[in-house]
Amino acid sequence: MLIQGWARQGNLPNARAWFERMVADGYAPGAGCYTSLISEYCKSGHLRPAESLLAELLRKGCLGKTKTVAYTMLIDAHGKLGNVWEAERLMHSMMESRVEASLVAHLIGVALAVWI
Repeated sequence: MLIQGWARQGNLPNARAWFERMVADGYAPGAGCYTSLISEYCKSGHLRPAESLLAELLRKGCLGKTKTVAYTMLIDAHGKLGNVWEAERLMHSMMESRVEASLVAHLIGVALAVWI
């Protein structure tokens, strides 16, 4: 709850510190911890840390819906920042990883295809 709370307040340093402390103490962060951090990193334009959290989610084999949400947030954030090639790269990665794409991800993909 602390991680999500700090993240929702936009205090990413505290959210990340609690996340790291949780991991260091031997606890496995849940999907909500990951998606809260990814969401706030995306909102603040810090996409590299968000992508590293997505990579960690993929390595840990989290549930399909969590991966879909995380990918969609990142694709949307890259698109909003005009990083069209990065958004497209993530869309391809999502499909190659056999992550079920949400309608939102498909719509973003269509919009990017038109934009390119």
